[in-house]
Amino acid sequence: MQGFGYDESEWDDDRGYLTRADLDRVSEDRPVVALRVDMHAASLNSVALSRLADALPDEDVRRSTATGEPTGVVVEDAAEVVRKRIAPGYDETRELVTAGLEYAARQGVTAVHDMVRNSRAPRVYRDLEAEGKLPTRVRINYWADHIESVIEVGLTTNAGSDRIQTGAIKTYTDGSIGARTAKLFEPYESDDPDPDDDGEWVVTPDELRSIVERADDAGLQVTAHAIGDAAIEEALSALEVTADPDRARHRIEHVELATDEQLERMAEAGIVASMQPNFHQWARDGGLYDQRLGTERRKRTNRFRRVLEAGVPLAFGSDCMPLDPLLGVHHAANAPTEAQRLSVTEALRAYTHGAAYAGFDEDRLGTVEVGTRADLVVLEASPWERADRIDEIDVAMTLVDGDVVFDGREG
Repeated sequence: MQGFGYDESEWDDDRGYLTRADLDRVSEDRPVVALRVDMHAASLNSVALSRLADALPDEDVRRSTATGEPTGVVVEDAAEVVRKRIAPGYDETRELVTAGLEYAARQGVTAVHDMVRNSRAPRVYRDLEAEGKLPTRVRINYWADHIESVIEVGLTTNAGSDRIQTGAIKTYTDGSIGARTAKLFEPYESDDPDPDDDGEWVVTPDELRSIVERADDAGLQVTAHAIGDAAIEEALSALEVTADPDRARHRIEHVELATDEQLERMAEAGIVASMQPNFHQWARDGGLYDQRLGTERRKRTNRFRRVLEAGVPLAFGSDCMPLDPLLGVHHAANAPTEAQRLSVTEALRAYTHGAAYAGFDEDRLGTVEVGTRADLVVLEASPWERADRIDEIDVAMTLVDGDVVFDGREG
């Protein structure tokens, strides 16, 4: 049994992550797995823990401080073992991808940048395109553990068709704030602070530099996940050596706790800040970021205004938490602090022209002008006229290349 997308920070009580005791109540005979919303943590019942015990890296298995027994919570590489074990086959993948693309079109999404790993999704995308059934544009970013295969078969950044292109080599550095695995300069907030509780390296700095060098030598863009300030420092140090906005256009995903100095260096190197304004759903008083980081650091997260002021290329996406650009625009326009807040126009531009630029597509996508593709979204109301309620606006119609792929007037 599988569950996806739980977020303990939204619950009324403070029980924290789901544990094996919680999931044993669902079943004591069948394996039960629940993946956290950020996919950096998973919860397993006793049966699932027993079946996967030999495959789970011990350092990523959380244990009770009192008994030393596994709590049922696993993170990062151990969570990846779980994700790989439950990955669907081609038929189910096609069903899920098709449903996801239809949902994306309903949300006004005309293009997605998919980070694929051990997935049949790339084949599904290409099969759908061949059948004339692909409703959106897709940029496929391959995980770093596929880099040799990508190079061997001759895939290069921007190669492909009008609808499907090869994008970047994707790599982690750290984990997530929600899983307490984002790598920080200072420890996580706690009643009894532990100096060693500052996150973890999912990919070590040395490994990261090797990935960047290998990808760059092959002419491939790199997009590096980095959330904590310590992780951003290492990602920036690795990428700025070979950064070239015209050729490589490297990206850092999330960039949540970037310092002013780091943003200045990103601007100088032309590194794209690929960020997610919907993450501000966790930035309210008493929310997840307060719980994990404390008030001062919470106010330093996702400073979109500061990113633009520094001259960093800014691209918005959703990270599928959830996949809803209007929710992201809403959070950007209504962010808690001035340094985090953008105008409606600036937020829309980051989702359109900024995202196109991150994919080398600024000359054909992201603007409405002669010579660009007719990828358009019609809204039921103006976000400028109801900036405090943008998340309640519905999409009336979505067009890709001039073709209507979603029509809210139907049904």
